[in-house]
Amino acid sequence: MHHYSRETSQIEARLGERFEVRLPSSPGAGYVWNVRVPPDVVRLANQSVHPGAGIGAAAHEVFVFEATGEGNTV
Repeated sequence: MHHYSRETSQIEARLGERFEVRLPSSPGAGYVWNVRVPPDVVRLANQSVHPGAGIGAAAHEVFVFEATGEGNTV
């Protein structure tokens, strides 16, 4: 599985391929990510939060997507 971060500007995936996007977040402060994708192009397969190490460290939200069809989305 390929892994991407917020520095990634473009992702290409084959039909059925899964990929992971890891983004910084601060759920305790209300800073979280929302996902809206067209299900005919990609679907959200899993979402989890990984706490940061130490007091005040940023957490990361990890999204696993699966390519479901041809097309583009932002």
